[in-house]
Amino acid sequence: MIDLLAVGATAALAAITERRSSRAQGLESSGKTVKAAGKAAAAAIGRRLASEFEEIRSASRNGRESGKSRAGGAA
Repeated sequence: MIDLLAVGATAALAAITERRSSRAQGLESSGKTVKAAGKAAAAAIGRRLASEFEEIRSASRNGRESGKSRAGGAA
């Protein structure tokens, strides 16, 4: 859980830093910056969760395949 928060915080900070240059030129309001930071954090957390779920699925598939080969070899 802490890893997910760290990923989100890092993405939000990167988005804020990226947008500060635009804001310094007066092109963007702080509300848009916060919205962009939230979107970046949500996207980063989503990508991280997707990769975690894919690792779990892969491990599950590998476990089932090795279980079948052990059962077949023992018979």
